[in-house]
Amino acid sequence: MMALDIKQLWDREPAEPARRPIRVEAECSEVNRLSYPRWERIRWSVPARGPAPPLQFTWHHGHPPDYAPGSREMLAGLLREHGASDLDVERLLPMAGAILVGREGLLATNSHNTGVTLLPKEKFEAVDTRGPVAIARSPGHPQEWIHACRGGPLPLTNFEYAGPQHDFLNLGDVATQFAGEALEYDPLAGRIVNHPEADAALHYEYRPGWIL
Repeated sequence: MMALDIKQLWDREPAEPARRPIRVEAECSEVNRLSYPRWERIRWSVPARGPAPPLQFTWHHGHPPDYAPGSREMLAGLLREHGASDLDVERLLPMAGAILVGREGLLATNSHNTGVTLLPKEKFEAVDTRGPVAIARSPGHPQEWIHACRGGPLPLTNFEYAGPQHDFLNLGDVATQFAGEALEYDPLAGRIVNHPEADAALHYEYRPGWIL
């Protein structure tokens, strides 16, 4: 969200025209009205952000320790295409993590991005992956919050950032309720513009007296 400037889609000057919507579509084991499905594969198609080109995110999730059907094999193949050994594949496909594929290679992380691997190894062996370069190292969410309460800097994931991030992620939950249908979300309006029923699923009907 931060490195790829996805939040920019929620920012607009009054005179700026509307942007293209975010598209999201889900596959899942079954539609579950009460909880998550047993497995899900959700794709977000993100439009261009200024000079940044369009891109796609895919969330692969299944009952631990596996992912959606076929996902583990596909991800393992992707890692091997970039020079990963069998031991690398076993290490880089735990229960949670992320893979970013770029023009020059592949970046794989563990679940909280505390471990980063760049592939092909020989191409990136000179890159220091032990900590952030463009931003300060975070002392952790609780400490950031305490420092902000005491008049320090805003937390890295403050509400201005976290609000759009949760909008983006919650679209995946809504998409699993309408599996197989492509939903188009306008982040500026906060609406799904091509599916009234899915748009209604973005909100709750609150009881009288419990509305902010």
